[in-house]
Amino acid sequence: MRFLVGMRQCREAEQRISIQSRNNMSLNETDMKALRFLVLSKNQDVIVTPGLLAEHLNISSASTTKLLDRLTRGGHIDRSPHPSDRRAAVISIKQSTHEQVRGTVGRTHAHRFDVAKRLTSEEREVFIRFLNDLSNIGLVSDGGIDNENLQGKAPTS
Repeated sequence: MRFLVGMRQCREAEQRISIQSRNNMSLNETDMKALRFLVLSKNQDVIVTPGLLAEHLNISSASTTKLLDRLTRGGHIDRSPHPSDRRAAVISIKQSTHEQVRGTVGRTHAHRFDVAKRLTSEEREVFIRFLNDLSNIGLVSDGGIDNENLQGKAPTS
């Protein structure tokens, strides 16, 4: 029981951090996900187009247009012509927003790293296996775990 309480407390803390970050920047959840993706893409020198962003966020092109309009109005992104495809645009995060997002995410990751450092390598391996198993649970059917999905098969609906 303590284990489940600990998991719930961790999940609630994650949600509080996420909400606080979004509120500080006056953004919704999808906006923040888009900005985090733009930060990651910038760090990896990946050119982000509206289509790539829509695919990452799993949203329609109409929703992507509205999202980009909001982020542009908020002063968070720039749109520029694609260097090799005149039909496409490149979406880039403004430096001030990049620093703000990185600062928030960076502090959170630094705290996580400090917690992880306190574990032995054996404890970390158990925890990693546990997290991977949780991530692989996938769909729950009939109130139980979908064992086929745990074995790497595509879930059935």
